[in-house]
Amino acid sequence: MRMGNRPLLIGGNMKAVFFDLDETVLQSKKISDNVFYKIKDLVNPKLDNQDFLKTFRTIARKNLYKYADYPINDLIGLAPVDLLMVGDDYKLADIPKLKSAIAEDLKSEYKVDFDEFEFYKEILNMRYDYSVITPGMVELISDLRDEGYVIGLITNGATEVQQAKIDAANIRDIFDYIFVSGDYKVGKPDLKFYELILKEVGVSPKDSVMVGDNVRNDCLAALAMGMHAIHFGDDPLNYKMINAKNAEEVRLEIEKYFKA
Repeated sequence: MRMGNRPLLIGGNMKAVFFDLDETVLQSKKISDNVFYKIKDLVNPKLDNQDFLKTFRTIARKNLYKYADYPINDLIGLAPVDLLMVGDDYKLADIPKLKSAIAEDLKSEYKVDFDEFEFYKEILNMRYDYSVITPGMVELISDLRDEGYVIGLITNGATEVQQAKIDAANIRDIFDYIFVSGDYKVGKPDLKFYELILKEVGVSPKDSVMVGDNVRNDCLAALAMGMHAIHFGDDPLNYKMINAKNAEEVRLEIEKYFKA
């Protein structure tokens, strides 16, 4: 999705830097755990956090297989909790049956009762909790855009949920392009997803960098496309690739690549 018009050439050639959203631009694991704990409090505040997290994930995943178009949802990288944050008209799952089944399993597991409508109304609003940005990342992206790089966001997940995260974090305007796998029914690490992105942006693989925390989805797939890849986070064990632990290290690796 093209976000605006601006100069795109650096030294006569277009250069693009693509970022992953979850656990790269946003600190999504921290946010996700907080979402699970909020859901726990809706069921019973006295429950153990870690036990509930495991139990809820098991219940949600089991019912995902029953009530969702699993192959497609797996291709776009959809997590079960994401399905609780989309509207009932979501085409790739029977959301009303999924929600009802999860609620019934929770009630049975914890011997509690709650109003399902209010329960899911609260969960739906939790998609706006995704606003914890990785330190230095917005500044890095803004600087790269000012320097003339084309900046893209490539994220797996349901369109409603990922777009809500982007708006909650107020980061939409820092990207030239935003690609959400839910719009395409294919996602990372499928090379078809990368191919259509590069084609839409109009940039060659050798003039592109992918920055992300997932070794398979963000790095190995990008390398397979002929792109440059920067793994963001802790060292990718068992793989030899460029690694950056913070935004400043990402900046240095991008500069080294394009000035090589």
